[in-house]
Amino acid sequence: GEIVCSRCNDKKVIDKLGHIDENSDGYCDRCNELFDSNAYNSYLFKNIRLSIRKPSTTIIPYGHTLRLYAEVSKPLPKGYSLKWTMTGDGVTIIPSNDNSYCDVRATGKGNATVSVQIVDDAGNTPKFVNQSNVYRSQDVSTASSFFRMIAYFFKTLFRINTIIDK
Repeated sequence: GEIVCSRCNDKKVIDKLGHIDENSDGYCDRCNELFDSNAYNSYLFKNIRLSIRKPSTTIIPYGHTLRLYAEVSKPLPKGYSLKWTMTGDGVTIIPSNDNSYCDVRATGKGNATVSVQIVDDAGNTPKFVNQSNVYRSQDVSTASSFFRMIAYFFKTLFRINTIIDK
């Protein structure tokens, strides 16, 4: 975990005893030199692990919504956030305002992969880190039939909860 600032040559910019980058902006607080991004990202994401809480089911009945939760082992560094994406068909995704969870709604028949990743303000994943720690995905499939569409109609008519949140 040592990072050396090229301008002030301080070898204890970041170490076990403390660091000079108090605001975690990637610049040395003494001389304002940008840290080496390879070493700095390795330090920032050293103990961060991203996961998706295991849902009770991955088969979503037509019209129902599966809520997927992102779990991060520690707070994200300044300038980083979570981003949800989807590939496939049969579902739409609706991320929460803070991106801590994502609602996956079955809109038809199909299979999809819903992913969450850590990104910077420009939408890029962090470089020089183990990508399996900053990206996770969950496969889902939908169960769609005429009968399920009728059942969903009556559930909405009687305001029965259609969110799978376990």
